[in-house]
Amino acid sequence: MKDNDEKIKDKLLTISRLKEDIRFYKQIDVSRAYDRMMSEIVRQQRRLWLRNIFNHVFNRAASILFIPLLAGALVLSYLYYRHTESSPATFAEVVVSPGTIMQIELPDHSRVWLNSESRLRYPVQFKGKTRRIELEGEGFFDVYTNAAMPFEVTAPSGLKVIARGTEFNLKAYNGDEVNEVVLQEGAVDVIYKDCQVTIRPGDMVKLDKKNSQVTRTAVQTDEKTAWKDGKIIFRNTPIEEVMKQLSRRYNVNITLQNPKQKPYLVRATFSTETLPQILDYLKIAAPIKCQIMKTEQNEDSTFDRQQINVTIK
Repeated sequence: MKDNDEKIKDKLLTISRLKEDIRFYKQIDVSRAYDRMMSEIVRQQRRLWLRNIFNHVFNRAASILFIPLLAGALVLSYLYYRHTESSPATFAEVVVSPGTIMQIELPDHSRVWLNSESRLRYPVQFKGKTRRIELEGEGFFDVYTNAAMPFEVTAPSGLKVIARGTEFNLKAYNGDEVNEVVLQEGAVDVIYKDCQVTIRPGDMVKLDKKNSQVTRTAVQTDEKTAWKDGKIIFRNTPIEEVMKQLSRRYNVNITLQNPKQKPYLVRATFSTETLPQILDYLKIAAPIKCQIMKTEQNEDSTFDRQQINVTIK
């Protein structure tokens, strides 16, 4: 009996739920829902159609504009290149104080060591077919290799050194009667007026500015390039040249008296020695007498270069 009652209750509950569902579906406006669905479909189709049209027009416009834009970009690039090429070059100048040595790197990554009282002038950007710079004084050049753009150094005397990737030393002080080019590695062309000489490692070219004579000899390169490492090497060097190098190295004025009395050649190597120590050594090597003058202070609180008188006995 209880089982029959439970079944009757389940059937009545099911009938009640069906009546509620029927009542809910009767409240739905099927026609209106259909119209809304069709409107949404039409709107989505219109949006897709407009998007396709926009993409088509944009692609055609981009294709049409690409050529003139490309041409415009090429014209602007050409004009900028011509302006850069034709614009005047900007130069930098390095001046080395007396008694000091300086190392710099050029725009092409070449390295230069500059000796005391030297001046180097170079463009901040190398243009054209040649890397041109100017040197007054002494410099050791480690040239970055670029066969398509030769490296050219010009001295005040008009002497030129042309390299493509090499190491060489150029000594061209205004007050010296001789210019020297010493090649340590590679090959360079030395040009003076109508004379052109190609030299190899271990060669030195001398220009006598008085008679415009160019000569080539063999040398030991370390004697000519040791200055960049803080050393001074003399190998049978005339005492006049010794005093001149010491004057530049130690920023003093050395006056040599009676230089023609007898030729003295000096052979020595110095690195950390002071000037008084070097002079003491020279007194042993040659019959000379040194007088170091007292330095007086000027009215503006500065001091003149110290004066040293060297007399050959």
